[in-house]
Amino acid sequence: MIAILTATSLVSFATLHSSHEINSSRVNMLSKLRQVQGYVLNGQRLPGPGVPADAYIITLTAGSESYRIDYEIDGAVALLETVRYSPGGGNVFLNTLTVNGTGAASAVIRISAPYGTMLVAGQPYQVVIVGLGEPSGQNTDLIIDGISGRIAPLYGFVPPPPAPPPPPPPFNFSLSNNGTISVVHGASGSNNITASLTSGISKTVGFTAAGLPSGATASFSPTSCIPTCVSILTITTVGTTPLGDHPIVVTGAYGTFTKTTTFTLRVTPPPPILVSAASTGLTAAQVTWSDNSVVETNNAIERGSAGGACSGFTQAASLGVRSGSTYTDADPTALAAETLYCYRLRADWGTGSNYSGTAVIQTWLNPPATFTLASGGNNKVDLVWSDSSNAETSYAIEYYCTGDTDCPGAFTALTTQSANSVSYTHNIPGSISDGSLMRYRIRAIGVSANSLWKLPTPASFAKP
Repeated sequence: MIAILTATSLVSFATLHSSHEINSSRVNMLSKLRQVQGYVLNGQRLPGPGVPADAYIITLTAGSESYRIDYEIDGAVALLETVRYSPGGGNVFLNTLTVNGTGAASAVIRISAPYGTMLVAGQPYQVVIVGLGEPSGQNTDLIIDGISGRIAPLYGFVPPPPAPPPPPPPFNFSLSNNGTISVVHGASGSNNITASLTSGISKTVGFTAAGLPSGATASFSPTSCIPTCVSILTITTVGTTPLGDHPIVVTGAYGTFTKTTTFTLRVTPPPPILVSAASTGLTAAQVTWSDNSVVETNNAIERGSAGGACSGFTQAASLGVRSGSTYTDADPTALAAETLYCYRLRADWGTGSNYSGTAVIQTWLNPPATFTLASGGNNKVDLVWSDSSNAETSYAIEYYCTGDTDCPGAFTALTTQSANSVSYTHNIPGSISDGSLMRYRIRAIGVSANSLWKLPTPASFAKP
């Protein structure tokens, strides 16, 4: 086993001495460098656990010129590639060059060869030769720049390697869904199945569904995915799929490792079709509808308030099964004039109901309680009425007359007056003969309904 000691540990636990010194003139002669000195660090066992290993350390101090160093291991020339830096100060060398001679019998270091690492003048260096295969406690011949010498082996210990990172946790995931889905039999519905990674490295999870009622089929898109991910489950029913609630169990599997999530599939009959709805009186409305199912147990009509969004629905009537046509809602205790109402139809079945769309109607507005005619002077008739409605947006007045060919022969629009108005003066065209009988009528106009026409008193008025 090989131990590589840095300059810091060597200086801290070993004694530096010159058991072998390279002659400066010899080095200068061979390498044409000046003031190069070599030292051998006396070895001693460092404290602490570990396995001893051969390590030879040579310290060199460069002269005033820079130079290169390379080495041979068993005759093969190689470069000094590893450079380690230690804190400076005292005998702590700044640069450590490591030669790995594992299994080799000899090592040669040259200071003058054109290979190796450039040494900077004036800097101290350590050359560490490790693993020459010598038994512990024996010396080894080492040739430094052609000069043979013997150096003592240095023993050290290998610090324990850092603990490996803990293995990742095992793969785990969870499944969830969007809750109950309602499907009209013969149609399809979908639910999002979410696979969420909870630990480990994500794996591919495949999906299956169980608990489908008769005739129903299921498909996933995609059929598998890598959590965290979403697969869309689509369930398609047929006309014979049983009505009611069916628990559906979705399984996500990675090999034999599985997770499940459950939701309710509610199969319902198709709702009735609401064809139209209209006000037919101050406290009456008419709803036209058609049946749309052969499996419902009852159809019903519901009425709600329409103060903004429709709400507060209550049953207005039970309509039976396999029926459909027109229903008139004329309950004076439930309906009021000038009021907005919502209507919808409901198909009942074993454990639930299904609803049609909604329609909004407004019951008729109250007409003016009084409407009178009076002379307003030459060619003028004054019309005066009471403002009896709380929901009108305007008043519409029509007229016709008899006794002149220029008279309109049927009621014709005369004017539209603003909400809350109570009078209007009709300037009769001069082309209409004096004495022609003028006839009028008025009604309140609402958002979606009007009042009945109100005739005046007297019923007609001769043109003044």
